Amino acid sequence: MNLGRLSWPAIQGGDAFDALVQKTRMAGPLAPHHLDPPPLLDPHNDASLNRWLVLLAAQVGLEIEAVQITYAELDLALRKSGPALLRIVDGQNNVRLLALQQAHARHAQVVGPDQSTHKVPIADLHDLLSTTVAAAHAPSLDALLARLALPPHRSRAVKQALLDEQIGGETIGGGWLIRLPPSGNLWEQLQRAGTGRALLIGVSSYILSLGFTLAAWAVLGRSALNGQFSAATFGLWALLLLAVLPLQMTLSRVVGWVSVHAGALLKQRLLFGITRLQPDQRRHAGAGHFFGQALDGEYVEQLTLTGGISALLALFQIATAGAVLAWSGNSLQAALLALWLGLILLLAWRYLSLAQPLADLSRKMTNDLVERMAGHRTRLAQQASTQWHLDEDQQLHQYCKLSARVDRISLFLNTLVARGWMVIGSAACVGWIWTHPTLDVAQFSLQVGGLLLALQALTTFGGGVRSLIDARTAWRQLAPIAQAARTPVPVPELTASWFVQSQTAAHPPQPERRPPAPPWLLQAKALRFRYPAHEQPALQECTLQIRAGDRLLLEGPSGSGKSTLVSLLAGMRTPDSGQLLLWGMDLRTIGASTWQRQVVMAPQFHENHLFSESLAFNLLMGRRWPPTPQDLAEAALLCQELGLGTLLEQMPAGLQQMVGETGWQLSHGERSRVFIARTLLQGAELILLDESFAALDPTNLQHALACVLRRAPTLLVIAHP
Repeated sequence: MNLGRLSWPAIQGGDAFDALVQKTRMAGPLAPHHLDPPPLLDPHNDASLNRWLVLLAAQVGLEIEAVQITYAELDLALRKSGPALLRIVDGQNNVRLLALQQAHARHAQVVGPDQSTHKVPIADLHDLLSTTVAAAHAPSLDALLARLALPPHRSRAVKQALLDEQIGGETIGGGWLIRLPPSGNLWEQLQRAGTGRALLIGVSSYILSLGFTLAAWAVLGRSALNGQFSAATFGLWALLLLAVLPLQMTLSRVVGWVSVHAGALLKQRLLFGITRLQPDQRRHAGAGHFFGQALDGEYVEQLTLTGGISALLALFQIATAGAVLAWSGNSLQAALLALWLGLILLLAWRYLSLAQPLADLSRKMTNDLVERMAGHRTRLAQQASTQWHLDEDQQLHQYCKLSARVDRISLFLNTLVARGWMVIGSAACVGWIWTHPTLDVAQFSLQVGGLLLALQALTTFGGGVRSLIDARTAWRQLAPIAQAARTPVPVPELTASWFVQSQTAAHPPQPERRPPAPPWLLQAKALRFRYPAHEQPALQECTLQIRAGDRLLLEGPSGSGKSTLVSLLAGMRTPDSGQLLLWGMDLRTIGASTWQRQVVMAPQFHENHLFSESLAFNLLMGRRWPPTPQDLAEAALLCQELGLGTLLEQMPAGLQQMVGETGWQLSHGERSRVFIARTLLQGAELILLDESFAALDPTNLQHALACVLRRAPTLLVIAHP
């Protein structure tokens, strides 16, 4: 393979990214000045290259994610990761980028420096990316295969299987996946995932299966009513029904595929929306509220994707049944079907008016239950037993009344609607026979077929409409999260963001003479902030300047605004007025992601969380995941410095030990030091610790404080006087 013809030098990563996104039509072209590499770019440094590509993607509203590829995952990555930039190293140890547009079973499309798309075999790309890792094992395997004297077509497969077993877990390189952000247009994301093509296949399969079903009923009905049922007729009827089976299987597979991909995109959007919620929105929602939202997310995914698709297909089938009935000459039967459909929609509207208050009451009861379970120890110790179940009986009584009314309407939608149609449809059919003494067999068979087709559709349509209504009531609970996901993210200026990274390097220490005063790292000028529920501002005309390398202690009584100030400094809240500058630039210039990487905050203990995961995850979740061996080694060293060495020795799995509510239980002081370690491991320029030392005894406090003073480049600690 001609590597120079297909790959780009890493220094031209901007051109490779621009060509790839234009070929895939994900975004428009980048501005010419964005294509130039920043002065500090080190193409041999993955972190430096990743920083540049992330900023390039932000300019055109895309998201880019760095990934590491193991040898065992390489084939799947090549077929599924496009569009992507793959990092490769040529014979001169130069880093180059391969712009992978898309891939199929055997071939991949690669965008070259000539701006053309080249078709490359997947096997050649596999060999190109894995040559370095596989070369060390190739001689011994070749010798083994030579002794076995296998045929050529078997030899390659056996060699590949042996390599997968020996070096399957080794990392052979990395790359960057390019995709639309979770806040982007959902329909466009579905189209990118291939949903449009899948839906076209599904709709076509459904129409064909419906046509074959009607044809089968027409053949059977005409033969039976004419008394001419023969072996040929039976064979034709059987063939038509057999033709329906693969079409129905295709439809089921398409519906499942669309449900999985659409559900994944929905969960991505909701997860992104949660991270975009304002701190006050998260603070005032308890564990029960978030648990209810998690349940509602599952309901929306299941009910919308299954019930919604079923309702749409059933509606199309009802329209087809109406056309068949009208064609048969029984206009009364077609009119009754239209009226019956209107009755279903009227019942659905009534169901909607009752389902919403029932869902609201159910969420309130779920929230109360979870909150009481979370605080059951406090209730047992401090609340009188006579007050444990206040208001529960009234809520249950109201819930039972609403539930009974909703269940009655559900009964009509699920069962009586379809059976009622069978009665009135059959009556209309009998009336048509009564008014037509000369029976037209063809018309009568069409009426019977339309009647049964409508019966099947109405049975599905009632349940589908009910599912859609339940999904709508659940979506109301998720609406704030979905709205937060659409909040515009400030686009950082490319050059300014690199300038932030370069400040430390631009001012090295000068041991021969007294160093000049370091520049201002962070400046807060006349900040004012007021919580929405309060009349008086929590901060007013607050001014603060922090130099690089400062060690600051902020003291004050409770309620004086200390935590509010650090949340503003960390970019978690936006001030009502005033100015915040990092290295002389505001948040809009730098971008929220860059700001929050340079200024990291450890919230107060009750607002910080230990997740039910491994200790390594809880330590490194703010750094990167999955971690590198160097990350794990640094995390272990930091734990030793913070006095958590004994804890690690006691844990059977060490850093991989599960901790949290369902794992190893950590004490208050141990949790505090894990939170401190998590903050330090992010490598920020400014560390903000909000009462992080309050739970430590004097000995551990001394160890932890010494560690923080050693490791934090610039430090601001909040404490009570």
